[in-house]
Amino acid sequence: MRIEWLAKCLGSKWGLRAAALAAAVTVWYAVELATGNNATVSGVPLTVVAPPGWTVTDTGASQVTVHFRGTRDETRLLDRETVRATLEVPGAGAEEGAVLSLGARQISAPGGARVVRVVPSQVRVKTDREETRQVPVELATRNSLPEGYVGGAATITPASVEVTGPAGVVGNLRSVKTAELELDGRTTPVKGRKMALATGGAMSILRVTPGEVTVDMGVTEETRERVFEHLPVRVLVASGSGAAGRVEPETATVTVKGRPDALKRVTADNLQVFVDASGAGAADGKLRRAVQVY
Repeated sequence: MRIEWLAKCLGSKWGLRAAALAAAVTVWYAVELATGNNATVSGVPLTVVAPPGWTVTDTGASQVTVHFRGTRDETRLLDRETVRATLEVPGAGAEEGAVLSLGARQISAPGGARVVRVVPSQVRVKTDREETRQVPVELATRNSLPEGYVGGAATITPASVEVTGPAGVVGNLRSVKTAELELDGRTTPVKGRKMALATGGAMSILRVTPGEVTVDMGVTEETRERVFEHLPVRVLVASGSGAAGRVEPETATVTVKGRPDALKRVTADNLQVFVDASGAGAADGKLRRAVQVY
């Protein structure tokens, strides 16, 4: 009786509907078990693409977190190396900022796992017109040359580079600095040194061509001068000649040039100023001799 009643029920219109519903629930449950694996990938780099002639100045977010759902095999393929997030800025740019949505259309990933959610779901993107111009290169240095050494003017080749980026940044750029040249302990000239250009800070959003320059800079020992005035001029005569002489002028001004540490040790008492009056004299007894300093 029960079997006949069950067969009669299933054969009716409502029985067929109930059987179909039960089958659908069973299939859905089976599919859900197979594809119900969740995966979350954090730290996915966000690439923002500006329209031609424009450049991105602020993205609001540099990374996103993507939530996936799929089979176990599909979710195994997902990590920050395989998942990509790309957002294209529509129109002619948005200087004041445009709020753009992030969803499944902006995510590319291997396999068939579907994107459930992207965090953040919206970002504010700012753009500016792109500008290109030549900017002078400036040598950046660290520390100082050793005491007693001075550096000459640096020659940089090329002297300027091409910089491309947001007009608001490029227009205010006065120079592009090189990586820092270490001066501590250097006593020899810099010759043909290849140096990269600095790329940190505001420079990170700019394109610089070429990316390195050649630097030449002289390094020499420092010299200074000291002037000693009114030093007496002595007369040097042959030994045993008994001759005595008078010199005009009787004093001289001596200028000493050398390294600062050496000049510190020089005093007026160290300097002997003289003329050599030995040898044959003129008929009138007057001689013209060069002044010498010891």
